[in-house]
Amino acid sequence: MKKLMINIVVLSLMLVATSMSSHAGTGWTIYKPGLVKSAITRGETLLLGYLSSY
Repeated sequence: MKKLMINIVVLSLMLVATSMSSHAGTGWTIYKPGLVKSAITRGETLLLGYLSSY
């Protein structure tokens, strides 16, 4: 039982730490010409959504 509780605590800490470290941006950005280049220049992260159709 003690080993199970330790495993649950370790798993919970891993989930919390992973979700915090992987959070780079806070939403979608509508693409405009020059947007990526300006974000790279400022050293910012950028989340773009591209739609494609077949």
